Amino acid sequence: MKTSLIATLLFFFASTVYSVEKGYFSEKLNEKNFLETNTMQDFSKNSNTTLITVKDDGDDSTDDDDSNKKDESAPKEGDKKAAPETKTEKARIEEAKSLILRYESRRNRSGENAIIRLLQKHPIPEVRAEAADALGRMRTGLKTLHRAIETDGYLVRQAAYNSIAIIGSQSSFKYFLRGTKSKYPEIRAASYKGLGKLRSSTGREIIVSEGLKSEDVKVLGAALEGLGYYNVAEDRTTFKKYIESSQIELVMQALIGLSHHRSKESLDLIYKTLEIKPNLAPFIRYIAYNLASNNQTFGATLVLVKLYLMTKDDDTKKYIEKVLAYRRNATGRYAIIKSNQATIKRSPNARGDRIITLSKGEIVKIKRVAPKLYKARIAGKILEDYYYLVQLAYDDGIVKKNYLEGWVYGAKIDVINISKTTGSDLRERETDDDEDEFDNSAVNKKEKKEEVKSEDDED
Repeated sequence: MKTSLIATLLFFFASTVYSVEKGYFSEKLNEKNFLETNTMQDFSKNSNTTLITVKDDGDDSTDDDDSNKKDESAPKEGDKKAAPETKTEKARIEEAKSLILRYESRRNRSGENAIIRLLQKHPIPEVRAEAADALGRMRTGLKTLHRAIETDGYLVRQAAYNSIAIIGSQSSFKYFLRGTKSKYPEIRAASYKGLGKLRSSTGREIIVSEGLKSEDVKVLGAALEGLGYYNVAEDRTTFKKYIESSQIELVMQALIGLSHHRSKESLDLIYKTLEIKPNLAPFIRYIAYNLASNNQTFGATLVLVKLYLMTKDDDTKKYIEKVLAYRRNATGRYAIIKSNQATIKRSPNARGDRIITLSKGEIVKIKRVAPKLYKARIAGKILEDYYYLVQLAYDDGIVKKNYLEGWVYGAKIDVINISKTTGSDLRERETDDDEDEFDNSAVNKKEKKEEVKSEDDED
């Protein structure tokens, strides 16, 4: 009886250990066998199938020798109908794509190496192209992408060009130069974007002399975006030319190019264009996305606040709120200038030295509030309000920080509160342009108006 009980316990223990080990290693075994299984299936169809074909020796400055590359996805002249994909192959493509997403989500070296192996060895071009796209999103695998450009077919080569344009490495310069001569517009477009990201003088000359003269809208738009990376003030004339175009795609690409500029004038041009062109309203979120991704300056943050106030789309408002709150840590109080005669002063009183006059609609960031109330005559009425210390975007080639600080009278602004939890709200005030502030007439007003607490005091 005891011997039987002991044998039963040993058998139960051994079964448990085997199950745990089997569950632990099952995922890795499946991933290891995935590529081999798919490869053998393709070999069984055609014994002459090759994984990746290598380009013949010769001049590689153009894509005229694409006929030497075997790519199942490349268009073939003379073929009226291409052989339809089988359901099995479509399923394998989807399975491989989902596997690539799993590898990409790991964000580690093992996931990167697994995607590189798929790009190098998988027999289906769509899967290799997806692997190339994934490496671009991960900003890695540059040497493998270069190798794919040199050896693989059109579909994979196009994806590899898009990825090296995203990465923007100087080692890709020769590939971008070669890509501008390609007969495929998608490759030329990616090459001009990549040249712009490198910011080399040679690349700029090619963009201006060749890219901006292209008749293909996609290539021309990519050249505009590439030109924007150089952040040259003289290029605003070029962008204004295409902003006035009747083709929305060119207008959008010009605005995206300007989103790389750091000057206040260029950033204001983005806002003014969206303001005077109502047909661009559906694209405000797309512009906000590019502005948030391409430009981390204080001026770009203020333009995002302007776009937040401009758009009527709730989803766009929520997106901009998240960008300001979490990506830029730019929550707090902002102000809209309501008067064309609002002035920024060095000190919070009527006799303070004037720094600059702000126009109606300008956005400024509130830093803190003066502790006293000041009287002012507005439209024949005597009002009392605080002075606000604000920051405004400013660039004249002298100010290094691209912003100024000064005091503005509270009756001339609307205050916006943007926070991570409550979103934003707008506090409106009555105002008029004919303000006459009293000299040094500060009063402590406890009952009529509650004092606004500054951000510094909250700390």
